[in-house]
Amino acid sequence: MTHLRVGRSVYLAPGAVVLAAADVHLEDEVMLAYRALVTDGDHTERDRSYRIGPRRNAPVRIGFVVGGVPARPLRGPQRPEVV
Repeated sequence: MTHLRVGRSVYLAPGAVVLAAADVHLEDEVMLAYRALVTDGDHTERDRSYRIGPRRNAPVRIGFVVGGVPARPLRGPQRPEVV
């Protein structure tokens, strides 16, 4: 689990999932809601299919409460450093 860093007093509600292929950092006092999904990986398109496209990974850093409403961070240069 070298790709996952967890701060103090972090809470993951039942069903919360964290997938860390590159680097996921949950800072102090972060709370993830019921069935929240945090992933640092995505698939790219190849031959009109995302299923066979190569993975692309980018670090994720969460420093505040996420919950209640589905959230989708931005990709690319607009992606905030802290989600």
